[in-house]
Amino acid sequence: MKTIIIICEGATEEVFCRNLLSQYLHNSCRVEIRLLGGNCNWERIKNFVEKALKEQKTAVVTTFFDYYGVKTKNFPNWEETLKFNKANVRDRIDLLEEGMLGAVANNLSYRFIPYIQMHEFEAFLFNNIEVFDANNQPIPTLELKNVIARELLSRYQTSLGAPYEFIPCEKDYKSTPEMTLLSWNERLFVERLEEKSAFIAEVWQEAQWDWEKVLFLLLLKYFGGVVNGEAFLEIGRQLDFSIIRKECSHPLHLEALFLGRANLLPEEGEHTYIKDLQQHYAYLQQKYNLQDIAAIINFRGLRPQSFPTIRLSQLAQVYEQRESLFSKILEITDWHSLLVLFKVGVSDFWETHYTFHKASPKVKKPISATLLQLLLINVVIPIQYFYYKTLGKDKTETLIKTIKGLPAERNGVVDAFQHLGAKVETAFDSQVLLQQHKQYCKGKRCLDCAIGVALLRKKS
Repeated sequence: MKTIIIICEGATEEVFCRNLLSQYLHNSCRVEIRLLGGNCNWERIKNFVEKALKEQKTAVVTTFFDYYGVKTKNFPNWEETLKFNKANVRDRIDLLEEGMLGAVANNLSYRFIPYIQMHEFEAFLFNNIEVFDANNQPIPTLELKNVIARELLSRYQTSLGAPYEFIPCEKDYKSTPEMTLLSWNERLFVERLEEKSAFIAEVWQEAQWDWEKVLFLLLLKYFGGVVNGEAFLEIGRQLDFSIIRKECSHPLHLEALFLGRANLLPEEGEHTYIKDLQQHYAYLQQKYNLQDIAAIINFRGLRPQSFPTIRLSQLAQVYEQRESLFSKILEITDWHSLLVLFKVGVSDFWETHYTFHKASPKVKKPISATLLQLLLINVVIPIQYFYYKTLGKDKTETLIKTIKGLPAERNGVVDAFQHLGAKVETAFDSQVLLQQHKQYCKGKRCLDCAIGVALLRKKS
């Protein structure tokens, strides 16, 4: 008997395929379900598809996920779909499905039937009216209300459909089985890595596959923080990284370059340091034919330790004191190795200043523990994950071990989960909770969430 493997987006689609579609097809073929868990990243879908095709040599593989979930530009034919009007969803889907088929290995694709659901599938669950097309002809409609058990609907209404303050399942969250959380949290962590990898992939392509440049851009973004991250990133994008390689051995050259490109150098200044920076930057401008850029850097709302002047001096010190930084980043496996690598401060002038024009008591200004934690979570671990992924290696278990060695982040979302009974001991715990809230709770995607499904299956 022929086997059809359906790769489903979430739990709703899984239940439909398992309990209804498989029953309909049971005389002609056997249906197997593989669950994506809501993460419709193309690389992940492709891995699911090719793995299924390789495992079962005669099986046909198809997909079942909603069009709205196709958000990443790494989807094959994504750019080509933009030529269509937004209303031409069917044309866009046809092109995406064509691209999906073409992206699967040639020796496997003849058994692959890509399918993208045009409409949000959950909408069909509540549909019991006739729908007509533009020619006033009735559109065949699947009605599921009589297929779903009343007990299940009742459980949904009392557990997930009730009014809530933070998340839909807040009343029953604490009763989630430990085994459910164990596997679900690892999936959430991988999802979060995949999301961060999508950005790194764009930067990697933009940087012409220069890993040192990729790392430089990521460091700029997070040294800039929430306020100046995008501005710092744009500065890096408009800077040839070969300049960094050439000038890192010259004291203050990088500092002059970073501050100059950020438009932070004062036009005048009596201090020898300021004059040196002005001279260095003028020399670098002429040497590398650097054009002025419209960088807008903000100090407002920042603590002095996070001022862009301090952060750029620290980053300059990192590159002046550390060679082959990317290879060293790949070696980081714990908090201690990160501390050693980024154990730098600021140049002498900035020990007595936060801005160019006002002196302050002398104090050492090492890179803060808070920033280092952000770097490990948002730069080191994601870039390791993506780098080894490009080599066909899976480092997920190692990276989970690394992040579990970090203390948990503290913010309103994490605190709210902890109030509900969530165990929050490490950065792994806080990261999966942030992913849970962002991708599932905020959009009330309870039926795509392992916690929501577990609560629905739980008998009173």
